[in-house]
Amino acid sequence: MGARKLFYLGPQGTFTHQAAVNASHMLAPLATEGFELVPMDDVPQILEAAQNGEGWGIIAWENNVEGYVVPNLDALIDERDLVGFARVDVNVEFDAYVRAGTDPDAARIATAHSHGLAQCKRFIEQHHLKPRPASSNAAACRDLADGEIAFGPHICGELYDITRIGTSIQDYRGANTDFLVLAPREEV
Repeated sequence: MGARKLFYLGPQGTFTHQAAVNASHMLAPLATEGFELVPMDDVPQILEAAQNGEGWGIIAWENNVEGYVVPNLDALIDERDLVGFARVDVNVEFDAYVRAGTDPDAARIATAHSHGLAQCKRFIEQHHLKPRPASSNAAACRDLADGEIAFGPHICGELYDITRIGTSIQDYRGANTDFLVLAPREEV
């Protein structure tokens, strides 16, 4: 049968990717041949793939700083027979990155998902940066340009070969996001 697919919001390095990694370990007894983690472009694609039985999905549903992820909850409510059967909690800690070989003092732009920018305001102010939203924290790290500082999860440094210039730079310590693992109702 092969490894069970677990669809997550990509690209690699998102907090949802981390949640998928955590879920694959937590749910290992339910997938004897392991998991294949598959990045998707958006939540509707994740829901459709899971609804069609192509694998399971994982989506964010609540952050203790920013609140419920309303678009994801609304989309899940509209699904016919898709249900959440497991909860995965991920600590939300941001590291700051620059491109390898660049001077962090020359940076003028902070880039991350809008939620990431909102959670790192103190760093932005202290470094006199202009915030620029990205489609995701991981995309900000992946697409990092000279003159920018990207905020993202710890795994982004290794994934995108970028230089970490700060760890746990978020304003609020103890932030976390809850994710739901989804599958068709009959399978659950």
